[in-house]
Amino acid sequence: MFPYYYNSLPEGSIRLLRLMPHPDEDALIQCQLLDFPLLESAKGTHPYEALSYVWGSPENSRPIRIEGYDLTVTANLHVALSRLRDRFVERLLWVDAICINQEDLEERKRQVQSMAKVYAKATRVVVWFGEATLDSDQALEQIRAAAEEQSTRSETSETALQAVLTLLQRPWFQRIWVLQEVAAARHILTMCGSTEIDGYTFCLGLSTLKLSYEAYPDSHSLVRSVIYLMRGAIFRSRSMTSRSARFSLDIRPLGDLIDMYYNRQATDRRDKVYALLGMSSDDPVAAGLSPDYEILWEDLFRKLIKFLLCGQVSVSVWSDREIAIIEGKGCILAAVTSVKSDITFQDRQEVVVESKNALEYWREGFWASRWTLHASVTPIQEGDLICLLQGASKPTIIRLCKDYFTVIAITATPTEDIRTKSTVVKWPELIQSITTFRRDFIFVWNWEESPGKSQDDGKDYASLMKSRGLKSRGLKSSETEIEDESKKTARLWSVALVLEDSENYKEAAEKLQLVVKDYERTFGQEHTNTLTAMDKLAVVCKKHEQAEAEKAERAAREAKMKEKLPIKFKDAVGRNFQFPFDIACTWAGIEELIKQAFLHVDVIGAHVMDGHYDLVVSDDIVLPWLWEKVVEPGMEVSMHMWPMPEAPSRGQGPSGGRQIGQRTREYGSGNLVPRRPPHPPPSHTHRRHRSPALLPPPLPPSNHHGSGEGSPESETLGAAEGQGFDRQKGLQAFPRMAKEKNALEGRGQQHWSTVRGRKVCLAVYVERRKIPGGVCGVKLRHIVEKSTRRRTGRHIRRVARPKRCKAAEKDICTER
Repeated sequence: MFPYYYNSLPEGSIRLLRLMPHPDEDALIQCQLLDFPLLESAKGTHPYEALSYVWGSPENSRPIRIEGYDLTVTANLHVALSRLRDRFVERLLWVDAICINQEDLEERKRQVQSMAKVYAKATRVVVWFGEATLDSDQALEQIRAAAEEQSTRSETSETALQAVLTLLQRPWFQRIWVLQEVAAARHILTMCGSTEIDGYTFCLGLSTLKLSYEAYPDSHSLVRSVIYLMRGAIFRSRSMTSRSARFSLDIRPLGDLIDMYYNRQATDRRDKVYALLGMSSDDPVAAGLSPDYEILWEDLFRKLIKFLLCGQVSVSVWSDREIAIIEGKGCILAAVTSVKSDITFQDRQEVVVESKNALEYWREGFWASRWTLHASVTPIQEGDLICLLQGASKPTIIRLCKDYFTVIAITATPTEDIRTKSTVVKWPELIQSITTFRRDFIFVWNWEESPGKSQDDGKDYASLMKSRGLKSRGLKSSETEIEDESKKTARLWSVALVLEDSENYKEAAEKLQLVVKDYERTFGQEHTNTLTAMDKLAVVCKKHEQAEAEKAERAAREAKMKEKLPIKFKDAVGRNFQFPFDIACTWAGIEELIKQAFLHVDVIGAHVMDGHYDLVVSDDIVLPWLWEKVVEPGMEVSMHMWPMPEAPSRGQGPSGGRQIGQRTREYGSGNLVPRRPPHPPPSHTHRRHRSPALLPPPLPPSNHHGSGEGSPESETLGAAEGQGFDRQKGLQAFPRMAKEKNALEGRGQQHWSTVRGRKVCLAVYVERRKIPGGVCGVKLRHIVEKSTRRRTGRHIRRVARPKRCKAAEKDICTER
């Protein structure tokens, strides 16, 4: 038969493969190709499926029949089409090896740019793992059972887990193009031979199984990253739009995607960049990163680095290697102090970075920030440095390796602002404020290193170049490929200065010792370079001694604080806290902790911020200036609020109406305490004055439980109504009742209402209580003044009419 020849494809269109049905599985595969205007189609998905697979080796190729002509495909694709072919119904597919003319570079360039949209518009993406093996069916069934929670630990045998791990070693999980294909999918169906399983079920089952990747250290990051993208397919909208004319999934910036996925495999090195453009939120068209298979790899790699960092850096690359040497001016921003990685399929790591005095231009002596980053190919470790190159818009995470630095994350995107003791600063503002870049950096960005191994650990710059078969930078002799001593010493000097900036004085001193030896051997002991290096070494050693002394003192202080028990604190609303003693041992410290506890508490929160409370230890109030002398580890402290004045109803206060029988309630207890008597009612000549009602000031803490004889509070409660009971006698019963054990049967309740837009306490009740050895029945109710309005001409007068409560006519307190 004659080979198939492609027709020219219209602009903005794709080809779809119509797979014809056949009852015989071994029959020759018959297909048709038809043009489909993708860019002119409406929003939403279309009734075709997109195939995600691995091409495989071209050695065992097999033919298929397209409209009467033969087209050769790989063996893996031939098996996939055989499994996808139905016996009675035709199937509409998009397969890149068939639907794109691979010989036409211009068409290939356009189609690669549209691949993200092709998979996003498909009704379903079929993931083809490959032909079935002896244990592949068992692996898929085990994953399905784990997702349905039908298996237990006893049922999950070692053989089944090993079958799952073997399935995850298939080439599909290692390819870079599959990331975009599953990231754009709206629905995923996974297939291995004739067994198929839903994509979300596949991800859920893997998350449930406790798999050990000790035998496959390089596979964990590969599987984790692709599963993270697959799991989100079910939640993606059917109608997806792009924010710009260039269609993109807008997942993350290109630099983050490169850091996460550069270790994946591709037949063409250039696809390691092109396969990620459809997921990038950046627009790399202006930088010349659009798919172009006529550009050389080294030129593309150089353009990528300058796009991610800046055009001011010097970049050296090689045509047959995935290694770049980056040189430029920069500064150290901070160091990584702790890392918390999510070992599940969240594909994230939490990084805490801190800086003490590395930033000479920064007004704060210490700052810290917490970043949540997606897991990079090389995991971030404690001690890694945060560097900013001159002209770059984002920091770079690097790690020291002998006399150079390796790149861990080419561009880190901070997720949290800088928090200092006095302010909060956004990262763009910090980066724009930096104008001094005094240090020389040499970065090695190695895409060939396995993620399970440390980046070129133990090799210096010259050994690295020699082991990679590369010529070292700055060599004068191309025959020996051995770096001259002056270049090596200059690099050691630069590394030592960088380590000093990052406060790693120990390693900085070690590098400077090597520099001094090299200068003594090259120039002599009395040379200026040697003397300068020795002076620098002395300064760094002194800083190292001071840092070690501070570290030992801080460790001793922390150990001493750990031995002290925390303070047990009970606040005014009944909540229990444990405050660290090293913070709560001062009044300022415990006051700040209390404010933080009441930051979002209504009503009394404002009074706490104003300090209207007492701290009580063993029924005694502790004054602020005596706190540090009284406080002890493990001490129990309770909080009592000052009496909070009640807002009078309209018509009361100094502007009109007499206040009768006013009382307040102490927060944190059931006691009713008296309030200072109001000002005498204004005279008749001032009744038309419409000034706002003024609240009387609260009682001082020492008068919480009433006052003695002769005090203003000893006047009778119902004098205005002619009541004959003694107010002081009734008030003195309440503290005694509250202190007795098992005394309370109920609690005081307040009844509030809204009067003309103002919240007013209408009544306070104290229910019947029991006291050992006697019964005291008490029921009080505030006398509420009802206000009426009477219009007289253009003025409004208020007339207060007190209403007597029946409960007040009875005896207030009866004891026996």
